[in-house]
Amino acid sequence: MLESRSASGQFEIGVPQLAEVAQALSARVEEGLAEDGHEIAALPTFISVGEGGAPVAGQSALVLDLGGTNLRAARVNVVGGGEMVVAAGPLELTLPIRRGVAFPLEQFLGLQARALEEVAEGQTHLPLGYCFSYPARSTAQGDATLIRWTKGVTIAGLEGRPVGRSLLDAMGEALARPERVAVVNDTVAALFASLSGPATDGHVGLIVGTGNNMATFFPAGRIGKLQASELGGSDLIPVNLESGNFSPPHLSPFDAQLDQLSENPGYQRFEKAVSGAYLGRLLALAHPEMEMDTERGAQLLVELAASGTRGVAGETANAILRRSARLVAASICGLLLCRFGTGCEFSARILAEGSLFWKAPGYKEEVERVLATLPSQLGLRCTVQVAASPNANIMGTALAALSARRH
Repeated sequence: MLESRSASGQFEIGVPQLAEVAQALSARVEEGLAEDGHEIAALPTFISVGEGGAPVAGQSALVLDLGGTNLRAARVNVVGGGEMVVAAGPLELTLPIRRGVAFPLEQFLGLQARALEEVAEGQTHLPLGYCFSYPARSTAQGDATLIRWTKGVTIAGLEGRPVGRSLLDAMGEALARPERVAVVNDTVAALFASLSGPATDGHVGLIVGTGNNMATFFPAGRIGKLQASELGGSDLIPVNLESGNFSPPHLSPFDAQLDQLSENPGYQRFEKAVSGAYLGRLLALAHPEMEMDTERGAQLLVELAASGTRGVAGETANAILRRSARLVAASICGLLLCRFGTGCEFSARILAEGSLFWKAPGYKEEVERVLATLPSQLGLRCTVQVAASPNANIMGTALAALSARRH
C-alpha cells in the first residue's frame, strides 16, 4: 500500500517537468498527424466552417450535445448579421448510465430522438449538429464512427458504427428527422466557437471537465496521413487530438494504481490524471483510510480542499487539483509547440469548456500562471489568451451543421 501521509508530495510537478510533458506531447501529436495507430490519434474532422457558405438569417439547425452522461438538445436560429441564437432549449437530461455498466443502445438512441422532437417544435428536415464527446473517426460525409467509449461509459453495439446515421435510423420517419447530420467532437465544437472572438494566429478548443481533450486547426500539408482526395481543397483542417490518451512522464505511483484499477487500463492516462471523472478516485487511492464517495469526482476535492479542517487529505486534494491545472497548461504549450514551432512570434486563443476548468477555485488562474512562464522555457514567443463563450458547444456544433456540405 502506498504511504498516504506523503501523498500530497507525490503530486508536485515543477516547471522543468512540465516542459518535458509539453515536449513529449508535441512529439506524439506529430506522430499522430503522420499516421494512424499512435497514442495521440490526431483525428481530422472533414467539416470546415464556411465551406457550405456562411450562415444566413432565417436558417435553423438542431443540436445535440452529449458530454459524459449529460445530454443537451437545442434549436439554433440564425438572425441578422449571421448571429446565432438559441431558439428552443437547451433541454438538459442526465442519462441513467452507471460507470462500467453497459447501457442499452435502443434506450440511448431513443432518449436523444425524443429530445430532438421536443426542441424541433414541429419544424422538419433541419440539419443536425451532433456534438459527440467520445473518440470517433470523422468520415467524408460529415458523420463519425465510434472508436471506443471513455469516461466509464459503455453502450454495447455502437463501436465501429457511424453515430449520426445510427441516430437518424432510430428516429425513423419522425417529424423532426433531420435532413443531414454533422458529427463533431466537443473540442472541435469549442474550436469552431472560438472563431467568433478577436482575430488571432491560432485557436485551440479545450475541454477540462468530466474528460479532457484538445483540438486545433492544422495546415493540410502537416497531416501526412491524409490522402489528396481527403483534403478537399481546405487550407486548414480541424483536428481532434484525443489528447486524453497521452501518456505523460512524471505521473505518480497513485496514477499507475488508478490506471490498473480502471475500466480501460493503459488508455487515457492523461485524462485520468487531470479530469473530473477520475480525480475523486485518485484522492481515494492516496487516502485509503478515509471513506469517500468517488462518484462525486472533482467536486469532492473542491469541497475537501476548501474545508476549514482539511488535514492531510485536504492538502492532497489541493495538490491534485493544482497538478491537474499545471498539466493542462503544459499540454496547451505542447500543442502550440507542435503547431507553430519556435521560429515565429504568434498569438493564440484558448476557448476552454468544462466545469472543472471554470468552477474549481483557482484552477483557471493556475493554468494562466503556467501559460505566462512555460512557453519561454520551450523557446516559444507567443501571447496566449484563455477565453469562455456562452453555450460554446451548442453554437460551435450548430455552425458545423450549417457549414457541412450537402451530400
